[in-house]
Amino acid sequence: MKYCLAIDIGASSGRHIVGWKEDGELRTREVYRFKNGVSEVEGHLVWDIDHLVEEVKNGIEAARNIYKLESLSIEELEHNTGHTYQQLYIVGGGTKNRFLNRLTEEATGKKVIALPIEATALGNLNIQVNE
Repeated sequence: MKYCLAIDIGASSGRHIVGWKEDGELRTREVYRFKNGVSEVEGHLVWDIDHLVEEVKNGIEAARNIYKLESLSIEELEHNTGHTYQQLYIVGGGTKNRFLNRLTEEATGKKVIALPIEATALGNLNIQVNE
């Protein structure tokens, strides 16, 4: 069975959801949840990026402890599929953050395409399990 991971970072919380296809339907299980929020720093509202990175890592570990994930990183995805991807599609609230999108491009060497903000982790998983 192909198990995929979606990470949903919202304004007040984040969650890691594992999805798979069973009997022709998308099945999901939330495997990790964490609190999120903004702080005011020098008059600006900012996310605690170090906290987010740590929680994303914790959630990945939690998912890996339960499921054998099909892929996790761009490099793993390319290796497992035999395809080289030239672009990444970003959905949800992150699409508004041009700085984060630029950092993602620099870190991966891939072109980032920001899709509509209204997207869900379930939509993400549905695309992954049907590829």
